[in-house]
Amino acid sequence: MPALKRPNVVVITLDTMRADHMGCYGYFRKTSPNLDELAASSVLFERCLVPMSTTLPSHTSMFTGVWPAEHGVLANVKKQFIYERDPSLVTLAEVFGAAGYRTAAFISAFPLRAEAGLATGFEIYNQPTRTKERDAARTTRQATAWLKEVGQQPFFLWVHYFDPHGPYLPPSPYNEAFKTTDELRQWLGDRAVALTVFRSKVKRTEQGNKVNLLSSVNQYDGEIAFMDHHIGVLLDHLKEANMWNRTVVAVMGDHGEGLNQHREPGHGFSWDEQVRVPFLLRAPGLEPRKESRLVSATDLAPTLFGLVDLPATAQKKAHEARTRGFDVLHKTFKPRPLLVQSSARAEMTEHRSELAITTDRWKFMHRSDGGSSLFDLDRDPFELHDVAVLYPKKVLELAAEAERLLTEQAARGQSSSRPATEEELDSLRALGYGGDDD
Repeated sequence: MPALKRPNVVVITLDTMRADHMGCYGYFRKTSPNLDELAASSVLFERCLVPMSTTLPSHTSMFTGVWPAEHGVLANVKKQFIYERDPSLVTLAEVFGAAGYRTAAFISAFPLRAEAGLATGFEIYNQPTRTKERDAARTTRQATAWLKEVGQQPFFLWVHYFDPHGPYLPPSPYNEAFKTTDELRQWLGDRAVALTVFRSKVKRTEQGNKVNLLSSVNQYDGEIAFMDHHIGVLLDHLKEANMWNRTVVAVMGDHGEGLNQHREPGHGFSWDEQVRVPFLLRAPGLEPRKESRLVSATDLAPTLFGLVDLPATAQKKAHEARTRGFDVLHKTFKPRPLLVQSSARAEMTEHRSELAITTDRWKFMHRSDGGSSLFDLDRDPFELHDVAVLYPKKVLELAAEAERLLTEQAARGQSSSRPATEEELDSLRALGYGGDDD
């Protein structure tokens, strides 16, 4: 389709959002009716991977179009240090701002605070002030209030929601919306999830750090349903304000959540449930469909540029010169192997992976103990059966490709860090992040 002339652009990011917990991605529960309705009029990307399942690194890749090893943000926090992104990179907001767009961001949690590096290019960067996070209702109110003021000028709006992030404490009535059923037990059983104990450093009970997994899944889904309701409020406002027919909407998760699958309660590693995220793209004139090809969060910006007719400003040229993403709607797009890094944590346990590479059929994982695993995704989509011994040549091939990609990315990168302030460390701890994003 031809590029649109100065449409509005809305980017909605969903923190800690597993794609397989949404109805439009096949989930059996009605957790996401408003997003499902949006998906029906969108291109739905079935296999979108983030390059790192951690909030700040993933968002930085979305907005700059480069991999973590290149932009330099390898964790939210590592021990007492904060990573700083390569300042020469241009963000999406800078590109749209240079094109004459009004720009605003409404952020729901401290990891994406303005000092983290993504406020560049936004006229307004609205974030929690009295607390370290805010819920979807408050963020939506702030965003819709700004939309009422913006008038008829084209705008670039980013709205970030944090509700599915732990601890899972949805407000009433969403805390009672989902009950344990045999269908849930079967769904978890298909993924080989242990149903008895959910180990968490965030939520504690009289049993110490033993928390009922089924209850945690129910509450996680309640958080999604609460968030989805308020996303519906935001989308309804766009429709009621007669903006819908000239607005591009992109929805993307920044990472998923383990929920004890592969013995991981949280995120930060490279299993599919942590790195596969929802990606919906709706634009006037864009034919809805499901897209099964492998795409990356780094593809967000180039794909938006393909949809929106922007002038060739210095900022746009600089972004396009550095991006590693592709316009995934263009007829020339061809999927490529995608590299995933684990968050740069100081300590790794033996079953955790530091590096993974995914192709259309295969997933290779390099473990922290020096070993490796290979999964045939056609036969084993939940990554339960290691077939490395059956395909030694494929292991060597993918290991070499992963090393090549990481070496290339690191060579193009510019990473730096600084000591974290006590206020920053306290704020991250309040959200459940310890010295290594844990």
